[in-house]
Amino acid sequence: MSVSDLPGYHDVGGRVWPTAKLDSLLAQPKVMQTVRQGLTISRGPRGDFWPAIAYTWARDRYRRTECSDLLHILVVRLRDREERDAA
Repeated sequence: MSVSDLPGYHDVGGRVWPTAKLDSLLAQPKVMQTVRQGLTISRGPRGDFWPAIAYTWARDRYRRTECSDLLHILVVRLRDREERDAA
């Protein structure tokens, strides 16, 4: 089982987000646009994913911890989906 197949993700605040809920949020065009921006920003020069950069970016966008934690985990979920689809 890969990370992309897990039933849920834990954010840094300890909340569990069901994968289906994250995917339904990512299906919304405005959400996807924002999350894709975060994923682009959090890639290193060789294209590797830097989750700490994604977290810092999310924290800079939202003052409320719950919102920034959700945005961060959405970036992680999108990255996981893209890696799964590329395999």
